[in-house]
Amino acid sequence: MVSVVLSLFSLALFHPSSAIAATAGSAAAAEMALDDLMTPDEIAEEAGLPRDEDSIEDEWSASRAQLPPWPEASPFDLPRALGWKPRMLMPATPTDTGMSARQWVEALNERDKDLAEVVLILNKAARGTTAQQMRLYVDGVERMTYTVSTGREKYETAKSGRSYWTITPTGYFRPTEVKPKHYSNTWKTWLQWVVFFRGGVAIHATTPDHYSELGTRASGACVRMREPEAKEVFDQVMERGRASVPVINRDGSTALDAAGRSILQENWNTLVIVRNIED
Repeated sequence: MVSVVLSLFSLALFHPSSAIAATAGSAAAAEMALDDLMTPDEIAEEAGLPRDEDSIEDEWSASRAQLPPWPEASPFDLPRALGWKPRMLMPATPTDTGMSARQWVEALNERDKDLAEVVLILNKAARGTTAQQMRLYVDGVERMTYTVSTGREKYETAKSGRSYWTITPTGYFRPTEVKPKHYSNTWKTWLQWVVFFRGGVAIHATTPDHYSELGTRASGACVRMREPEAKEVFDQVMERGRASVPVINRDGSTALDAAGRSILQENWNTLVIVRNIED
């Protein structure tokens, strides 16, 4: 049933964009962000990272896991879960928790802020009090709140000619690679202060010509930030470095072995949490 509804909403709400011819290294390409020139899979392949581009079904499941319990849950909650509000759907109803959406977000943040030495909590919702904001927690203390720009959440065609969902993935992620600069040999352009956390999707600095888009869903999937703020985040991640840390599943649960003990793994002592809740 859900897969049928997914297909119906995909057809009803999104239309693939036409591919636009481009030449690598051209002046026009140089003015665009890399996450518009290439898909996350293509960025990951060029960077030697795992190719983990999300389907709309992946995003549906991940978003659903962070929602409060709705009194009348149904497949028609799908657009609401992803922040889409077609006119045919009613506004979100109160939850069984008795909390407002804002209280729910704050409760989740309070619960999750100590999951790692550095925790980055981002709400990629299109609307709401904390929409398009990312909070930086260090040792459980909130240090900064940044205005960011996440994926447009549409089915589009990158300049490379490949079609994909411009989705910033929802869930709990450890960084996969952290680097001051990532250079694309294909398009002869840079990403700066880069924290990759899901395939080719990364938190990174954007260029000043994209600063006016911050606070909106405007990227090809990555999380864009002002350059000085992206450096602050990068520096915190690097300062705390790597350690033997618990494996956190995408739904936020801790991975356990057969004996019920937490599975530890050498990894970054940082956790990136992406939510999608209109508060």
